[in-house]
Amino acid sequence: MKVCGSQAGQDAFNPKKGSISARTDADLTKYDDYLKSASADWSKDRLVGSTVHGVNGNNALMAKYNAAVGKYFSGGFKDNAGLAKDLAAAYEAGKA
Repeated sequence: MKVCGSQAGQDAFNPKKGSISARTDADLTKYDDYLKSASADWSKDRLVGSTVHGVNGNNALMAKYNAAVGKYFSGGFKDNAGLAKDLAAAYEAGKA
């Protein structure tokens, strides 16, 4: 972990993997143009967690969210209004 988490370790691994460093002191000369751009974005933009991965909601919200999305995609008819209603109910359940 000491090596992997170091600046040198991150700067050796991440450009080859195609990802940006978790460190703010990365040597961006070692990264391609896309990764330089992504690193700049991550340093200034507001980060928003992934609802799909459970970052934005508690268990109650996630249970209702998954049920709503499952119901939407399992039926033959895509009920957009019903999905919106079910997602709003999921959000409300997560506030409790």
